Amino acid sequence: MSWILFSILSAFSYALLVVIEKYLITKLTNKPILLLIFMSFMGFAAGIIIYILKGFSSLSFVYILLALFNGGVYILASWLFFEGLKLEEVSRIVPLLFFSPLFTALFSFIFLGEFFTPLQYFGVLLLVIGAVLVSIKNFRINFGKYFWLLITVAALVSINYTITKYLLNFADFWTVFSYGRIGEFLILMPFFYFYLNDFKSLLKTFKPVQFALMFFHEALNLVSILLVIIATSGGYATLVNALTSVEPFFVLLFTFFLSIFFPKIIREDISKSTLGLKFAAIVLMFIGAFIITK
Repeated sequence: MSWILFSILSAFSYALLVVIEKYLITKLTNKPILLLIFMSFMGFAAGIIIYILKGFSSLSFVYILLALFNGGVYILASWLFFEGLKLEEVSRIVPLLFFSPLFTALFSFIFLGEFFTPLQYFGVLLLVIGAVLVSIKNFRINFGKYFWLLITVAALVSINYTITKYLLNFADFWTVFSYGRIGEFLILMPFFYFYLNDFKSLLKTFKPVQFALMFFHEALNLVSILLVIIATSGGYATLVNALTSVEPFFVLLFTFFLSIFFPKIIREDISKSTLGLKFAAIVLMFIGAFIITK
């Protein structure tokens, strides 16, 4: 089942992506909208290149609007996610996104007719429990601003998955990917005009290495989105969304490594009690992932 492989690959790429985003947000700019504008330019360029090389599947005007709207949903989720990164540790932020399988299970049942066995739903529940546990500080859940921001992001991610799966009934993944990126570009253009001076100032402060990192980040973001869409084209939206919950495992590995060897880039709480709790939560996630793919 190739959708499983693509789901895991997307989890890995998103984990690396979010670690880079944490650095960009905390070290280079505190205005996430500037990163989104840069991302939209690259996404628009990718969409045009795909159109020239492959062409798009034929879609009705309504479905084209829905695909463009889906790009806007992704942009809003990304912006709120960046705001959350400014408030909390990466390894506590990312797992909260995996409340999204609950939303996706509900939305896909209502709008896509996806229905699974009780055991598979139990697997999804284990993933969510793991997400809650890994976000605990001092054995208490912190229902601060970042928590509610990320719950909103999780709901938006679920909407994005549901619309994506629906559109894949009428078009190939290249077309769905491209229209989504064009939608992001169209929505962010007014903001580009408003933040033009800030955008120029940010680019002037970049050193070659930082600009290269920014470019790599945006390219990796596009690859991550494409991997998710490919996985969704071959699997159920709920299960693909749930399986990407192995992402916190990769995030924990990345942040643990950086906190020890490169603390100037990212420093997180790596005490034994904290790591023990996070690993226990991730074990639950892996069990849940195993159940839903059986």
